[in-house]
Amino acid sequence: SIMMKRFILLFVLLSAVSFASFAQSSSEGKFTLSAEFGAGHLLGNSNLSPYGVSYRDAYDKAFSSNVEVFWLLDELWQVGLKYNFFTASENYEVDGVGMLAENVNLNYIAPQVGLRRMITPRLCMEYTIGAGYMHYRAEGFADDKEQPTYSTGFLGANMDLGFSYRLYKGFYMGAGASLIGGNSSSLDVDDDGVEGTVDLSKWNKIRVLRADFHLSFNAVF
Repeated sequence: SIMMKRFILLFVLLSAVSFASFAQSSSEGKFTLSAEFGAGHLLGNSNLSPYGVSYRDAYDKAFSSNVEVFWLLDELWQVGLKYNFFTASENYEVDGVGMLAENVNLNYIAPQVGLRRMITPRLCMEYTIGAGYMHYRAEGFADDKEQPTYSTGFLGANMDLGFSYRLYKGFYMGAGASLIGGNSSSLDVDDDGVEGTVDLSKWNKIRVLRADFHLSFNAVF
């Protein structure tokens, strides 16, 4: 989609600017532990509803959080691990089901590689990419009874960009954005203990294309 292309272009431009910035060596440690909290917004043809693409508009945004750990290899490159938790709850009418109250959770874990640059003595820029495992789970309640639970696992990928300001040695606070995506063409179904698998058509796939915006708290040690 046009929005996705613009978002990717923004990441590329900002990372290019960072390469041209003045690099400064850090007297702090080589390990960074980050906690991030914010909102996730679905983009393009995303679909989180297990009941088909007709209901994809039921979900738009939700809460998203990250825990990340990185090891600085040198003055520029870093490697690490990212864990993301995304959760959304919506009520919407489904044909043959009724008014559905549904909770969707996405868990994502992936190794990361990227850049960490001190643009000024206090301002830090980080740009990372990664690919890993995403797990989807949807639980619903309608007509006074629990509906089947749907779940699936699939490959996901992410691009992250963040800026943080050093408040004092070893502690930074900042803001950032992340683009994350993946899709699945099947769902595992658990209907009151009876399990099965549903194959999804091209249109009804579970699709995740999401932009997350967050505040970050980083400890360097």
